Amino acid sequence: MNLLKRLIPAVVSVAAVAALATALVQAVPASAVPHTVANKVYDAWVVTSFNPPGTAPFHDCARFTDKIMCLDGCGDCGNLVEAPLSGSGGGTIWHGRVPCGGLGLGFIGTSYDGTMGISTIGAEGIGQTQATNFGLTGAQNSACSLTAADRAANRYSRP
Repeated sequence: MNLLKRLIPAVVSVAAVAALATALVQAVPASAVPHTVANKVYDAWVVTSFNPPGTAPFHDCARFTDKIMCLDGCGDCGNLVEAPLSGSGGGTIWHGRVPCGGLGLGFIGTSYDGTMGISTIGAEGIGQTQATNFGLTGAQNSACSLTAADRAANRYSRP
């Protein structure tokens, strides 16, 4: 009998939490979920693990659709997944993979719908083939472009 007295409130509590969670998930329409990198272009600045300390970051353009991440400095694109950050009010966490000429780059980052309509991103990346690391930060700029010199060499590759 004592076991039932302890078990019944626990079961009722779990059922109530499950019902509330189900109601909340169903109440939030899919369009309310922020996708802050989707369909945006960012001026990105990248630092590498293989350059000497004090080396200036290099410029790249990071382009996103709802399922694709492209890096102009690599000249190719790969998969993207994005999910909202709980309680962030407009931020997401995302994971992008770009082949980058065989380097196998993977980035995990966050994005935030900033003030005055400018979104920002920050990410860490790895180059699987060469065991390299990257830091990437950027601000939304649909007019982002690279110079011919920026496109000439793959700066994600270890010299």
